[in-house]
Amino acid sequence: MNSIEDYLSSTKSAATTLIVGIQGYIAILEETGFPFFTSFTIDVSAREKEYEEWREENIDRIEASLAAQDRFVDESFAMASLSGSLLQLAAMGIQKYSGNTSTAHCFEKVIRERTNPAKFCIGRIERGVPIGLIVYAGRNQFNHLNEDELREPNLFIFEQLSKIESYQNKGTFYRDPAFDLQNDIVENYATNITSALGWNNYGAYEKDMLDMLAGSAT
Repeated sequence: MNSIEDYLSSTKSAATTLIVGIQGYIAILEETGFPFFTSFTIDVSAREKEYEEWREENIDRIEASLAAQDRFVDESFAMASLSGSLLQLAAMGIQKYSGNTSTAHCFEKVIRERTNPAKFCIGRIERGVPIGLIVYAGRNQFNHLNEDELREPNLFIFEQLSKIESYQNKGTFYRDPAFDLQNDIVENYATNITSALGWNNYGAYEKDMLDMLAGSAT
C-alpha cells in the first residue's frame, strides 16, 4: 500500500462494517423516538393535570422509549468498542501516511515538531482541535482504558474538546460531560469522539481521511 487511497481501499470493508455496527446500536434509540410533554399553561395545577392526561395517552410510547434507552445503555460499551476500532483504523492510516511535522499554534507547548503526535496535527478543526489530534487522543484513551491517567498531549486535547463557550457570556466556558475525563459516568469516550467527527457513514470517514492525507505516499 503506497498511498492513503490504497489503504482506504484495502480497509474499506472493515471500516464499513464498524460504522454500520455503530449505527445499528444508535438505531435502538431511533426505533421508538423520545415522546415529550409540552404545555403553555401557566397554572401549575392545570399543567399537572394536562401532564397526567398526556402521560396516560402516551404510556405505551413512554415505556417503549424507556426500554429502548435501557437496551442502549446495556449495549453502549459494545458500541464504544466498535468506535474505538474505527479510531484505531484511522490512526493507523494517519501514522503511516502523514508527512506533517509542524504543530498548530495552541498545541506547541504539549507537542514538539517532528514527533509522532505532530503527524496528527492535520485536518479540519472541531472545537479548536485538528481532527487528526482528535483521532489520536480518542484512540489512545480507548487503548488505555485500564490506566489511571492519560499522558500529554491527550489530556490537553480532551481539555480543549470539553470546553463549551457560553453564547450569552463570551469568555465563560462550561464543561461538556461527553469529553470531560473527570466524568465518572463515562468510561470509554470512543463513540463520543466518532460522533463529534460526524463519522456516521463511510463517505464521511473517507472524505476526512482523504482531505487529511490525499497525495501522501511512502
